[in-house]
Amino acid sequence: EENPIIFSGLDGLYWGGIRLDTDGSDETNEFVYCIISNTNDINDNGIHAINSKAIIDHCEFFDHQEAINLSGLSTPNPVEMSVTNSVIYDCTQSGIFIVDQSNALIDNNEIYNCGTGENYYGAIQLSIQCDENSCNPTITNNWIHNNGKQGLTSVNFYAFNGIAPLVENNLIEENLTGAYIYGAQGFYHNNIIRNNFIENDANSGAGVMLYGATATAEFTYNEVYGNYCGFYLAANAIVNLGNLENYTNQDDGYNQIYDNVFFDGTPFNINNVSSTYIYAQNNVWDSDDQTEIEERLISDGIINYQPFLSILAPVGSLEVISNNPLNFSWEIVYNTHASLLGYQIYKDGNLIADLVSENSFCFDELPEYPFTLGIVAQYEEGNSELFEYDFIAPIANPPQNLDYSISDLMVTATWDAPEAGSDSELDHYLVYFQE
Repeated sequence: EENPIIFSGLDGLYWGGIRLDTDGSDETNEFVYCIISNTNDINDNGIHAINSKAIIDHCEFFDHQEAINLSGLSTPNPVEMSVTNSVIYDCTQSGIFIVDQSNALIDNNEIYNCGTGENYYGAIQLSIQCDENSCNPTITNNWIHNNGKQGLTSVNFYAFNGIAPLVENNLIEENLTGAYIYGAQGFYHNNIIRNNFIENDANSGAGVMLYGATATAEFTYNEVYGNYCGFYLAANAIVNLGNLENYTNQDDGYNQIYDNVFFDGTPFNINNVSSTYIYAQNNVWDSDDQTEIEERLISDGIINYQPFLSILAPVGSLEVISNNPLNFSWEIVYNTHASLLGYQIYKDGNLIADLVSENSFCFDELPEYPFTLGIVAQYEEGNSELFEYDFIAPIANPPQNLDYSISDLMVTATWDAPEAGSDSELDHYLVYFQE
């Protein structure tokens, strides 16, 4: 980390980059803590992996036409490729270009200032070479920002179900367009897509743009705001933003779509210029007022947005992180863009702490069993529902004869079962480590 390996053109001169061409070999090519630059001559890449196992981790790429090109070479079962924990910037075309590669992982990278040339290339771009192949990589936990063109582009010229990536937990912001889905599909979950536009540029500003009748992506638990238009659909594209009427609960919405306003002041959370039928149920919008919601949904077809979720009553779930009653911590997953003031803590229905700012609470002394803790998230706009967690008295007879031994970096702990006679049947042990 302190002394990376540098691949660069001598005295700033351009060079041809690194080409991996092992035709499906099991041998793995690893690039870890490398800096690769100066390959922006025509058709050159920082690293071009052609059906070759490639692990790219903690690397830096800049001054390329394309920094990384991962190609499955029209192979039905391409070898594994991954780009993780890396920084990619200053590319005239794409930072990462993926072709015919459904066995690629793009995780925890920062990609910016790509797509600086005249042609439209996404910072991450997906493509297929023919209708018999697929390009379904996993794209997670990336920060894709301030790129000259799209943040993420999926281009399918073959009108075939060949591009359907899993796009999850990414922050896509301040690009010309957040995500451009051309004739492709995909599953977009828990992403933040915000502030994508070029100031006063009418050809920019879609958080997500879908084009073509085979563009049928699915979005759940995403937050889409601050763009000129949240979702722009053209040429009979269809997007699933929440469907409560089908057989599955995996596409039930829970998106937050709000404050998407064109530079002339026109609000566009959805702008569908085709007559297609759009499902957008079970989402949070700018308002709880039906008229105000509909004013921001523009379509030549029908947008089925009811039922919708209230801003003032966020939907959530309580997950206990620590069930030590003296030091109780939790995580609540909401679907709201309301302003959180803090948490109220209740014990057996009685308020014991008001507006706790952290997701934790510590008792001064152990409460008497049994007891119930409740948590209410309080907002400037209103209060959420109450989440409760029951603490039941522990078994009186603990495990016996705890012992341990230490060898190198391994600690081996042993113990005997509790004495017979407990009223509760032993199910499993919880093992705690304390510094």
